[in-house]
Amino acid sequence: MHAMSEGSPLNSTCPVSTTPKSADLTSPDVTFVTENKFGVRFGINVFREYIGHTDAELDALADNVMLYMVQTAELAMIIDGDAENAGTLIAESDSDWSVGHSTTGFCLLLSGIAIVYSSKRQPCIALSSTEAEIIAASACACEVAFVRALLSEMGLHQDAPTILRVDNSGAVELARDRKSCHRSRHVDRRYFKVREFEALEIVKVEHVPTALNRADMLTKAVDVETFVRHRSSLMNVQG
Repeated sequence: MHAMSEGSPLNSTCPVSTTPKSADLTSPDVTFVTENKFGVRFGINVFREYIGHTDAELDALADNVMLYMVQTAELAMIIDGDAENAGTLIAESDSDWSVGHSTTGFCLLLSGIAIVYSSKRQPCIALSSTEAEIIAASACACEVAFVRALLSEMGLHQDAPTILRVDNSGAVELARDRKSCHRSRHVDRRYFKVREFEALEIVKVEHVPTALNRADMLTKAVDVETFVRHRSSLMNVQG
């Protein structure tokens, strides 16, 4: 990524890098290049799973990813220090529950843009969408705890708990309620870390409609309209 333009660190435009034409989308170098292009983050996550097992269909998908990166080379994040609650950290998490390993996606926003985001396969097989969502929420909460400490060292203290938005009502209740039930007692204790952060007032878990959950694009391939809407919101750009 190029250096930010001069001026306030909370009022900057951040151009993003592009992929070399001869790049191999399964190489570590391309993974690094795409770290700042969350529009293809989910796609790169899929390619990582098939390193060494490419076929014609994956090659075509790789071409589409590279084409997208070239076409959006000038697309930049706009950091807006004058935005409402610009100095307040906000988090959103989501998961794409499947019969195999689900995908965790989350993003942390500050000054109008996503400053942290992730798209990774979960290490265990979730038996329900609620279980997959609580695993994703705990991963996000851990990142929130780190970023809050980092912001505090930089002088941007977060006095109130960070809002963590989740689109699964069951996961929201599990994050708030420390009681055990037959649907969740089998879940590894480490995946309920979000409960601890909720009790310590580091995060406050709230429900958000799925259509407004921007982390959705980090867990699955979404339709064009949803993709553009979430991308624009996460980058603070128009269209």
